[in-house]
Amino acid sequence: MVLRWYQARLASRPLLTQAVTTAILFGAGDGLAQHAVEKRGLDKHSWARTARMAGYGGRKSSPRPAS
Repeated sequence: MVLRWYQARLASRPLLTQAVTTAILFGAGDGLAQHAVEKRGLDKHSWARTARMAGYGGRKSSPRPAS
């Protein structure tokens, strides 16, 4: 069900869907790094850093203007 919804969004708005997907994956990756690698825990989790990483991921997958 979720996969079908995602595939429909991907077909109708591929660039937006890919940007949002990449932003979520970058944010999740940063959260995993902070907890599993750096052993910070929720009390010392840097939400600003996670937001920056998610924003970077969303921008990284956005279309570039033609030169």
